[in-house]
Parts: sequence; C-alpha cells; structure tokens
Amino acid sequence: MFFGKELKKARLGAKMGLHKFAEKSGLDIGILSSVEHGWEKPPEDKEWLETIFGALEANEDTIKRLEEFIEMPFIMQKMNENVMIGHATKTDGSIATSDDLINLSNYINDVAKKHNKKADEYNNKMSP
Repeated sequence: MFFGKELKKARLGAKMGLHKFAEKSGLDIGILSSVEHGWEKPPEDKEWLETIFGALEANEDTIKRLEEFIEMPFIMQKMNENVMIGHATKTDGSIATSDDLINLSNYINDVAKKHNKKADEYNNKMSP
C-alpha cells in the first residue's frame, strides 16, 4: 500500500469521482491522479493535506491512516507488503526488518541526490 492508494480508497469511500474531488479541493486533477497512481510523490506540506482532508470531509480514522502513509519514505510506499516479506532478505539470509528497509530507502535517496547534484554540475558546465 502507498499514500495514493489510500487516498483513492478514501475518495471512493466518500463517493467522489476524481473530477469532483479536484473541483471540491481546488487542486490540479493531473497531480491528484499522479499521486493516486503512485507516479508522483505527494506534496508533504500540511496545507495540501488539510485541503485533501477537507475535500474528503475525512473522519479521524481516515486522517490518521493517510498521515501514516505520508510520513513513510516514498520508495517504501511503492513496495507491496508481500514483496517486502517475500523478497526482502539480507545477505546473511535473514528477513529484512522495516528499519532495514527504511535505511535502504534513505541510502537510495542519498545516492540519488548525489547523482542529481553531479548531473546538475555537469549540465551547468556544458551550458553556454
């Protein structure tokens, strides 16, 4: 599960189509769709979440469930629970814990940031 799936589940539970949800929230339908599909990381600012909660007229349980997912590293949101349990083993053969996966996610994010920084530096150097 990931935030987008939970958001879609909450939206459908509120008997609201994507167009109506976008209209009611005042948010871009393309971004909402991308977030629901997991193609785009959801914005992390509190105002965006409060807008979502207000448009959904979300109860405390829905808010709590969505907040739990928004705090999870995005890469972990995209992992299916079965895949994590079935395939996440360490080199010694033991099953990786959620802390191990969070550490892996943080490492991947750090490597991506370093790569992006180097790519930006190279692109800036090559620009006229």
